[in-house]
Amino acid sequence: MSESAVVLAVLGPLGLANLVLVVGLLRRLRRHDALMQTMIDGVANPEPIMLTAGEEIRDFNSTTAAGKPVGSADLHGRTLVAFLSPTCPACIDSLPLFTARAQLTPGGPEQVLAVVVGHEEETTELRERLEPVARVVVEPPSGPVAAAFGVLGFPAFAVLDDHTVAASDFALERLPDTAAA
Repeated sequence: MSESAVVLAVLGPLGLANLVLVVGLLRRLRRHDALMQTMIDGVANPEPIMLTAGEEIRDFNSTTAAGKPVGSADLHGRTLVAFLSPTCPACIDSLPLFTARAQLTPGGPEQVLAVVVGHEEETTELRERLEPVARVVVEPPSGPVAAAFGVLGFPAFAVLDDHTVAASDFALERLPDTAAA
């Protein structure tokens, strides 16, 4: 047997085994993607995470991290709202999209409200990242702003028309664009 025949005899089955493994891996990845999409579309959020479209927010009064008063009476027009927690990985993951959308919101930070829920010492970094694009309220769990919006989990996002929820979801990308309103 020649040297090239030996190489083919060894590499042929090895290449075939590699091909079978790659095809099997691709099939498993497709199934995984389908399962993940099912979770995102339905199972991951069977109940509303906060007040839903058409519901009015309750009255609240609070103070921003900058020391300015903010309350339900201060929310006028189209307002982008976020409830985030520094201990929530999905909140941290959604932060770049939220800040980008907030920068495009007509009216700037006055039309964006970000509520950071947690204990003061753990909220500093998140608050600092949000302050350039939003009015930021830091409150403990079950604080007055979260209660006014009926927040049940994090992250929670909403678009308001005055005091009425136009849309809300745990996924920011599912909300209407505030710049297009």
